[in-house]
Amino acid sequence: LEENFFEGKIPEGYYSLETLQTLSLSDNDLTGTLSSNIANMEALESLLINGNRLSGGIPTEIGNLGFLANLWLQMNEFTGPIPTEIGRIRSLQWLDLSNTPLSGTVPSELGLLNVLRFLDLYSM
Repeated sequence: LEENFFEGKIPEGYYSLETLQTLSLSDNDLTGTLSSNIANMEALESLLINGNRLSGGIPTEIGNLGFLANLWLQMNEFTGPIPTEIGRIRSLQWLDLSNTPLSGTVPSELGLLNVLRFLDLYSM
């Protein structure tokens, strides 16, 4: 569902897709927040929502996504700190938080991501 000029919020029903492995909504015009109900998407391996206008904090519940390998949140309007709970996603290989107005320090818990191959925190 990339590059389709979608507007508005991520539909709440998406968060009920417990067996979905990839959610790709990159490069649209989505607004609102990323719901804490993201934790319901237990089978999610790739969350690709970069290039939108999503705002608010990154929900701590994202740390419950045990199969997540790719987390692309770059080029959004997320604020606040990087959740330390991201360090619990031991399957995470690709983490891109670049070009977002996040603040604070980089949590030491990111050092627990043993299989991480790509980390981009440019222009946070």
